[in-house]
Amino acid sequence: MSFALALLLPVEAAADGMDAMVGAAIAGALIAIGGVSVVASLVVLVAAILYRRRPRPTSQLVARVLVTLDLVGHLGFALVLADFAIVLIPGAVLGLVAAWIDWRTEPPLDEQGQPRRIGVAAGGAALAIIALFGLVWAAAIGAERRHDELDRLAMIEAEAALAAPATSPEDRRAALEHVLANFGRCTLDGLDLSGFDLSGKMVDRCTFVGTNLSGADMTETYAIGVDFSQTDLRGATLHKARLERTNLAGRDLRGVDLRGAQLADVDLRGAKLDGAKLDGAYMANCRLDGASITAEQLASAELSYGTYGLSEAFMAEVQALREARAGD
Repeated sequence: MSFALALLLPVEAAADGMDAMVGAAIAGALIAIGGVSVVASLVVLVAAILYRRRPRPTSQLVARVLVTLDLVGHLGFALVLADFAIVLIPGAVLGLVAAWIDWRTEPPLDEQGQPRRIGVAAGGAALAIIALFGLVWAAAIGAERRHDELDRLAMIEAEAALAAPATSPEDRRAALEHVLANFGRCTLDGLDLSGFDLSGKMVDRCTFVGTNLSGADMTETYAIGVDFSQTDLRGATLHKARLERTNLAGRDLRGVDLRGAQLADVDLRGAKLDGAKLDGAYMANCRLDGASITAEQLASAELSYGTYGLSEAFMAEVQALREARAGD
């Protein structure tokens, strides 16, 4: 149980911006991989123990081949899983125990009374393969770190270009498009992006805290895990936009065009939605506690499961308006 809980910690961090169900599926898959790793290493351990008890050419061959495959397999999967390689630790420990038993077992003798060379050859091949995997792994990690560092520097340069008042509108627009196209978790706080064209852009886990987005065109923008705390969105166009796990609590959304927009897991508590256009909007699992919104507005939208913060009397009024419109 403690191993499973330890595994869920990096999964939770990696699953930021993803559905809880997706994160749980990843955790389940990784635990399954860890289970397969343990079972495979147990088989290798049994083969090594049998070889130690009865050191014959056949048992030696089987043990050496299985130990080599087990060690190489764990190294290979560790390279693939990277940060999630923790799931391989129990199996790898069992594999190392099997390798130690195999190494400490006196090899069988050939007709001349000499140790059979298959043990030496297999051991040398195993060490060579392990060393090769180690070099490949080190090179891959080094390349990934260099790539991350270049991304970090490019991100800093792009954010500086956005924040610099002397930057031309064209250069700022190009810098913003570069940031949104190439980086996740970008920080775009406190910028003046009023009137910017963000239509059709993918905005992934970025923050716009205190940013001026008034009059911005966000038609068909896909925003996931975005923080709009203290963001000025007055007059912005969010027609057919898709917002998921987005923070719009307390925002001034008066007159904002949300027609045909899809809002899922959006925090709208205390938001000012007076005059906002919600015709054809789809709202699922949204929080509307304290939001300034009328029954007429909600009646033109589609409310799915888990839309909270609305009184029963208010929802009854919304339903009555829908029925009246359907009867017209």
